[in-house]
Amino acid sequence: MPQRSCGHVLGRFVEFLKEYVEHAQSCREAASRARNEAERQHLLDMAARWEELARQRAAHAHLEDVLADLLKPNGNHNNGTAGAA
Repeated sequence: MPQRSCGHVLGRFVEFLKEYVEHAQSCREAASRARNEAERQHLLDMAARWEELARQRAAHAHLEDVLADLLKPNGNHNNGTAGAA
């Protein structure tokens, strides 16, 4: 069984975070096109759950800074290196 480096594992966690954030964004976009209030609210609830899952995973892997960067509304993502010189 091949050994995995810490960098590989960390990279997978970041990929999971990106996927969760993308799912949340898709739900919010779909909510903006919802046909009625119940559908809109359901999609917003789903988005909130994806974001909560991302927060839980980030806390578990100590990647809160990466997640904060991914959740920035302006799309200026730098993979958690905000503030790094």
